[in-house]
Amino acid sequence: MNKLYTCNIEQEAQVMSRIAELRKEGLWSSRRLPKVQEPPRPKAHWDYLLEEMQWLAADFHQERKWKKICARKVRETLKLALLVYM
Repeated sequence: MNKLYTCNIEQEAQVMSRIAELRKEGLWSSRRLPKVQEPPRPKAHWDYLLEEMQWLAADFHQERKWKKICARKVRETLKLALLVYM
């Protein structure tokens, strides 16, 4: 156990000295590297399914809105017809 611990300490010291050398040469930076954008992947079946689900949700919303408008028009027409009839 003690030998393993000293080996780890020696290895850490070597790494730190190498980092110091690289910093002196200007090859080591403490800043993070910028994120690299992933290449675009081809669409899978699941992507198409999700797109269709979004479209269908919007379509259902529009149809419900249209049905409410039609029901309102029918209601107003019947209301006027009943007033005229009576």
